[in-house]
Amino acid sequence: MGDKKSNPEGVFYHVIRVIIMGILFMATAFCVMMAAVIVLERPGMRKYDRLCAYPNKDALFAAEPDEVKKVIDFSQNGTNYTAVVLSWIGFLPSGPAVFIYDEGGKMVDHCSDSGECDSFLRRWHYAKW
Repeated sequence: MGDKKSNPEGVFYHVIRVIIMGILFMATAFCVMMAAVIVLERPGMRKYDRLCAYPNKDALFAAEPDEVKKVIDFSQNGTNYTAVVLSWIGFLPSGPAVFIYDEGGKMVDHCSDSGECDSFLRRWHYAKW
């Protein structure tokens, strides 16, 4: 008489309990994943901030030669630029970091993850670095 099949009220409370436990489990898993991403992303962002701090292209090349993967010279609107493709930075990047330098070697733009920086890629008219 007290089993859940014959007691609709017991079935209702069981279903609600299962739903609440599922929501709590998903919320906990989400919080743990976000904490992991934040903790793992922090070293990559410190590295990116360090690379951005060099005053010009020559200083970057002298101090961090192992980080530079490719150098691309290009012209846009009559001005010559250099794109410096760096190593991939961060926990789950979808593209490498890219710095843009003007003719004098001064940084004019940068992106830590060129796979995610659509506005950066549109601004520099380049699809793949």
